[in-house]
Amino acid sequence: MPDGEIGNLVAVTGGAGFIGSHLVEALLAEGHRVRVIDNFEPYYDGKEANLTAVANHPSLTMDRLDVRETAALEKIFRDVDVVFHLAAQPGVRFSFDHTEKTRSINVDGTRSVLDAAVGAGVRRLIFTSSSSVYGFLEKLPVSEIQRTRPISPYGESKLEGERLCRAYCDSGKIETIAFRLFSVFGPRQRPDMTGTRFLERLTSSSAPLVTGDGLQTRDFTFVSDAVAAFLAAARADGRAVGEAFNIGTGREATVRRFLSLIVDFLGREDSAVEFAESGRGEPGRMRCDARKAALVLDWRAVVGLEEGVRQQVEWWVKERMPGRAGPLPDKDPSPQRT
Repeated sequence: MPDGEIGNLVAVTGGAGFIGSHLVEALLAEGHRVRVIDNFEPYYDGKEANLTAVANHPSLTMDRLDVRETAALEKIFRDVDVVFHLAAQPGVRFSFDHTEKTRSINVDGTRSVLDAAVGAGVRRLIFTSSSSVYGFLEKLPVSEIQRTRPISPYGESKLEGERLCRAYCDSGKIETIAFRLFSVFGPRQRPDMTGTRFLERLTSSSAPLVTGDGLQTRDFTFVSDAVAAFLAAARADGRAVGEAFNIGTGREATVRRFLSLIVDFLGREDSAVEFAESGRGEPGRMRCDARKAALVLDWRAVVGLEEGVRQQVEWWVKERMPGRAGPLPDKDPSPQRT
């Protein structure tokens, strides 16, 4: 297939999840036929609702399946051109208490997806890795050539998934590309993620809970930018094959700043904050160098933190607070907060 074309039929593992559901919507909007593979494992409630807007789309097929079921996957992947592999067991903190489950789904599951894709003759697979593969950073911004030293079982499982992808790619049986995603946020974000946890507590009259002192930084990446990266990778030329790419904005913001924007857009006065001990496996600072993605994939993040938070809060108010009257406050977020 010529460079620049995705193909008519694609598959998205984990397609009912946070990022996966946004990707499925984008693929359908472009006119592709999409097969979603998701086992709806009850790590969090609400996944069934993520694809409500496209549930009856004539080009969408849903398969409730565990990605470790290789033979069944191979049948599903027949005639598929590109597999977007987003299915995983998420959660850095979760992984410390559920190491075997995390490894089984993220490593064995990835091997199963690769075997099924090769058996079905899939042309390209795009693997969802994580900034967690870096661990504590030696310098910022972190580039893909920096040493990977994961500090959690989750990070280790993602790095091993990357290595599997590279090995299969090197064998010549399939093209693979890996994405190291940085702190993706936006509408439909998982309940265990920072933005949703803040919104849950702020809209239920509870003080938001901040782990650590809140001065730790993250490279907050809006979900539509992550989706655009997946689409770019599916169309990329041979320079991208076998490579890993940072997918982030190249800017860092403190967790306190992220929280202050949510408070502003909810129209709340300064909220009391509760603090808890930092979780295991969480670095103090994070900011990526995304120049490789810009050069090879022609991709750059375009949604700023303020606009992204506004969209997430707007979605939350619409979906979770339908009785609230009126739009969000029309004001600039407070610039003085850190």
